[in-house]
Parts: sequence; structure tokens; C-alpha cells
Amino acid sequence: DLPMCLRDAAAAIEASFAAPETDEVVLEELPPEEPPPTGPPVLLVDDEPEIRRVVGERLVAAGFDVRACGTPDSARRELERLGAARGRFLLVTDLGLPSDSGASFRGGLDLARHASGLPVPPPVLLMAEALDEKLRARAKRLGVSLLAFKPGLSKLDPLQYEADLRAFGDKLARDWLPRLEGRRRGPAPPPAPPTASGEPT
Repeated sequence: DLPMCLRDAAAAIEASFAAPETDEVVLEELPPEEPPPTGPPVLLVDDEPEIRRVVGERLVAAGFDVRACGTPDSARRELERLGAARGRFLLVTDLGLPSDSGASFRGGLDLARHASGLPVPPPVLLMAEALDEKLRARAKRLGVSLLAFKPGLSKLDPLQYEADLRAFGDKLARDWLPRLEGRRRGPAPPPAPPTASGEPT
């Protein structure tokens, strides 16, 4: 006979492989898989974490591939990466970022200028809480395609502000970003070949 300690160990091992006493099958709830992005990459730049989180979530839910940045420096690095790939993408940036000079909070215009120098410049949507005519004209000169006024009045009520941001994100995804994508600029077309007279066709 086996010693008592070995018999106990063998019994414990056998019990661990025994069939369960109930026929009930417990299924583990797995989180749903994120659907693959169907829209173009969107570089979302805002120094407010709440805007990056809530608006970013709404854009992802709508099928966009969102890259969120909170500072002009990180946004410029991401612009360079996206620009080097020479693929299509959209830039959505807040106006009120620190400027390159540090003298103002108009850094969104600096990013628009930076984006315009890429091999394939992306269309740009500028978010602002207010914008005067002088800034509108400057934004247009720098290549901004669309302006969007983001929520601001409800910031003192966190629940209402989040609801307003969700609605803003949905509006971006449903209306403004498709319009922005329609304004995508490609590389300059090659020059037309000259004719026999030396004039381009």
C-alpha cells in the first residue's frame, strides 16, 4: 500500500480532474472587439485632457483612427511622422495652444503653418471658442479649411460639459470631418509636357 501522505496527494490530484457537480456552463464575458478604423487618421490636438478623451472617443466610435496630442511639440512630431508616410490624414487642432514664440495662445495657427509645409499637406479644422475677423483671415491664409466652435459655456457643470463635448464630437464625425476630407489636398500635379512649339499643353 502507498503511504498515507502519498494516497492523500493522489486523491487530491484525482479530485482536481473530477467532473463538476453541476451541468451549468459558465461563459466568460469578453469585451467586444473594436471595429477596424474606416475613416482616415485624425490628428487631434488640444491641451485639455477632457476634450482629447471625450471627443477622441466619439471619433473612434465613428470609425476614425485618432492620434491625440496635448502639446504643440508632440503634435509637430506626430505631424512629421504622418507627413513622412505621405498618406491621407486630417488635422483637427485647438486655436488656444501656446504659440511657438511663447508670446500668445494662438499655437493652433503655428501648427496649421507647419502642416502646410508637409509633402502632402492635410486639410485643417481649427477649433476655437471665439474667433474675430482678423484671426479668421489669418487662419485662412495659413491653410485652415474649416472652423468649429467648441463648447465652453458649460465648463462649470462637468456633466453638462461632457454631454456637450460628446455632441461636439458626434458633429465632428458626422458632418465636419467628411467635409474636411473632401478638401484634402494632394501633391502638386506634374507639369504638362511641352508641345512642339515649346508651350505646355
